[in-house]
Amino acid sequence: MTRPSNSIKDLFKGYTLELEKTSSSAVNISSSQNLTTINNLLDNFIEAYNSVYANITVMTNASFSSNESTGPLAGDSLARSIQRELRSFTTQSITGYENGPYSMSLLGIQTNRDGSIALNTNTLKNSFEANPKIVDAIFKDQLTSDNAEVEVTTIGTDTLPGSYAITKDSGNYNIDGVQMTANGTLYTSGSGNSNGMVVNIASSDVTSANIYYGHSLMRKIDESLTNFLAYNGDINNRISNLNTKLGDFREQKTSLEERMDRLTERYTLQFASMEQSIAGMKETGNYLDQMLKQEKD
Repeated sequence: MTRPSNSIKDLFKGYTLELEKTSSSAVNISSSQNLTTINNLLDNFIEAYNSVYANITVMTNASFSSNESTGPLAGDSLARSIQRELRSFTTQSITGYENGPYSMSLLGIQTNRDGSIALNTNTLKNSFEANPKIVDAIFKDQLTSDNAEVEVTTIGTDTLPGSYAITKDSGNYNIDGVQMTANGTLYTSGSGNSNGMVVNIASSDVTSANIYYGHSLMRKIDESLTNFLAYNGDINNRISNLNTKLGDFREQKTSLEERMDRLTERYTLQFASMEQSIAGMKETGNYLDQMLKQEKD
């Protein structure tokens, strides 16, 4: 192995080796994940999740008791949809990782009756010790092959996360049983869940390989929140609709106030006219009383 500098970035994916001095013997290189770090990351995630979930629960509470307050978003379908989306992350399978699929429950994340989540540290410890790679499904995207001669060069817009088996049959390469289109050493999938994936098979001696293409749980959550918060996303549209309704209410309020002013003015004039009529009738009554008294006299 030769490199133009002492900084090697292409030997192990995600790692950089800094060579500081020579050695007369072989140097062993290894890496490991720290359970304490993983525990802290999960604790932070759980705290943030529970905070958001609890806030939505309070805001969407529909109270039927005088002792409880009704939330400002009670009955709001979008808020409920966001809460359902959050709940789905705690149960959905995460594909595209070795020995998967995985789920949050395998990491010891449990769902409570009120919808909040909690960490069972014993389950986390046992799962982590049995397979440290399990945490990648939560925090780290993956695109890899278990054969050094096989490399994914392109992921299509229609390619779905998952595990894909490449096999060789009569000189043709297939992915999950579907024949791939060859162009030199590049092989393209034209259908199925792998549609659009391009694979470089460097040697014709390759007879099989497994490709793992996984979207981590954190990525799925981030994509979901991005969609909700996008400029033309559901939340933005909902805010625009509410602002439009608020503007309509203000116009209706202004129109009602103007109508009330006109009615007040009208009734004031009518009342003044009525008072004048009553005063005139009183004068007429007094005049008639005087006339009657004079006749009696």
